[in-house]
Amino acid sequence: MPIRWKMTNDKPESVTVRGWREMLKGAWQAVGQWWDRTVKPRLFDADAADKRGWKPRTERYRRAKIRRAAKDSRIKEGGQRDLILTGQTRTDVMRQQVPKAFPTRVTVQIPTREYVQMRPKAPGRPNLGEELATVTAEEQAEGAQIWQAEFERRWNAYEKRTVRTG
Repeated sequence: MPIRWKMTNDKPESVTVRGWREMLKGAWQAVGQWWDRTVKPRLFDADAADKRGWKPRTERYRRAKIRRAAKDSRIKEGGQRDLILTGQTRTDVMRQQVPKAFPTRVTVQIPTREYVQMRPKAPGRPNLGEELATVTAEEQAEGAQIWQAEFERRWNAYEKRTVRTG
C-alpha cells in the first residue's frame, strides 16, 4: 500500500495562519525524517516482500537471477532478495534525503535509476517505484504517533511563546 496519512486538525482562532502552518510542516518534517532513517532500510530486508505485499516474482525469474548470481560476482545477496541485483538500487535509495514538508504532506525525493520510476509495460511485472513507497500498517501507525507527538510538542512551544502575563 502506498504511503497515505491523513491528519485532520482545525485551526483554533487563537493561532495565526503562519504559526499553524509552521506547526503542521514541522510535524510532517519529523515523519519524513523518521521514514528516511527507519523505514527506508527495512525495504531491503530479506522478508520485506512478504511484509509489504509486493508482487511475487515468478519462479523463472528467480531461477535466472540465481543462475546469473553464480556467474557474476557483482550480484549481491546471492540473487535472493527482490529489490537487489547488483545493489545499485539499494545504494541509490539509501542515500540520505532531506524530506520536504508541506502543511498537508511530506515528500521524499529518492534518486533512482530510470527503470525504477517507470511503470511496467508488460503485464505481470512489478512496479518497483510503488514497491519502494509501500509501508506496513504498523509503520503507518508509528508514523501517525510521531506526527502527533511532534505536533503536540510544537503546539506547547507555541502556547508558551504566546502567553502574556501582567
